[in-house]
Amino acid sequence: MLDSVKPAIPELPKNRAELNDLLKKDFTILNESAAVDAYTGGEYHPGGVALSILQRQCPYCQFVFTASRREGCFSSNIIPHDCPNCHFPGNVLNAILAPIKE
Repeated sequence: MLDSVKPAIPELPKNRAELNDLLKKDFTILNESAAVDAYTGGEYHPGGVALSILQRQCPYCQFVFTASRREGCFSSNIIPHDCPNCHFPGNVLNAILAPIKE
């Protein structure tokens, strides 16, 4: 799957309430491959580590990109976590931490 054409990045809201509302949004998973065993690439069996490929859409700039999900007994992660186009949610967190108008 190819990543979509990069859309324009919208401006961040100027007040804390709107930034907090934006931060509550989550990525949409448009498509997910079947899980395979992360170590052998073969069929996944419960108790192992599963690896799958996701097609995600950023809730902020609507960019569609490819990511991987790795899940085991004690952990789960998706790489990349931030949007490669606008860096959501990192861009929102940085704006909240920076001095802004109330």
